[in-house]
Amino acid sequence: MTARPDSGTAEVWLDQARRDLGKASAMNEFGVFEPGDVCAWAQQSAEKSLKAILVHGGSEALRIHDLRELRSRCTASIAPNVTDEYLDLLSALRVSSRYPGDWPEPTHADAEEALEVALVFVSAAARIIAEKEVT
Repeated sequence: MTARPDSGTAEVWLDQARRDLGKASAMNEFGVFEPGDVCAWAQQSAEKSLKAILVHGGSEALRIHDLRELRSRCTASIAPNVTDEYLDLLSALRVSSRYPGDWPEPTHADAEEALEVALVFVSAAARIIAEKEVT
């Protein structure tokens, strides 16, 4: 088995983000999973991407799940076309998919959108980490 790098590195966070995006994509592609499951993994992917960026910039990977808060702590501009309101919705979709409560069930359209946002965040994290490694 190959030795894993330190679990606190940006690369490990980015690797986890990519894995979660892969899970969300596969679930969506098979179509046998609930849209909420896809949303939950997509949210996790976006969250871990932001934590990769924070760690790469020298900050701590905060133990929070709020995408808006995480993005606000990043020094780089991350997906400026994704609104704070959408980040709030994606964070809420994660909760609504995992816990019972009085909220609407995520739809297939929500799952598709969540996947798109997760891909944007993973791509941004990969770009930021790669750019800083080159310089």
